[in-house]
Amino acid sequence: MARTADTSSRSGLHGLLQETVLSLMRKPEYWMYGTVAGKRTKNADRAEGIFNQFEMEERGKFQEETLVSFGGQRSQATAYTKAAGGGEDDGSGKLIVVTILVATESGLKLPRVASAEDMRTALNRLGAVASGSVQAVEVLWTPQDRDDFYTRDELLTEYPDLSLL
Repeated sequence: MARTADTSSRSGLHGLLQETVLSLMRKPEYWMYGTVAGKRTKNADRAEGIFNQFEMEERGKFQEETLVSFGGQRSQATAYTKAAGGGEDDGSGKLIVVTILVATESGLKLPRVASAEDMRTALNRLGAVASGSVQAVEVLWTPQDRDDFYTRDELLTEYPDLSLL
């Protein structure tokens, strides 16, 4: 998606949001953990600051970013092959994290995620955001390299707020 998404317009951002949500909704058997966080403000400058804070906090968890698409510009780097803890499979499965950051003009009420049904509801609400309401979208997929993954322990260390679905 990052290679083809038009991130330079509201309609492109909306398309990225919908494609990401659809991709996730089509594979609920892969949902293991989830969480939702958000803040509301009516001040546009404050909203941008809050969005940027969430973005930097999430991107700061990565050792590297191998593919970036922003404002219609893309850059790609050679992938380092292992995640923070080495990515050794401990038998608990190979895990990735998909983070969706969204800024909207309208209020967006998402449920606290404690089950797969809560996750489905949150994704449905994200997918239902009107195109004209979308201000910003950031989709972070980590690790990005197809041969890299988190172990359960690494995941829960980096993302302690996740709830088991």
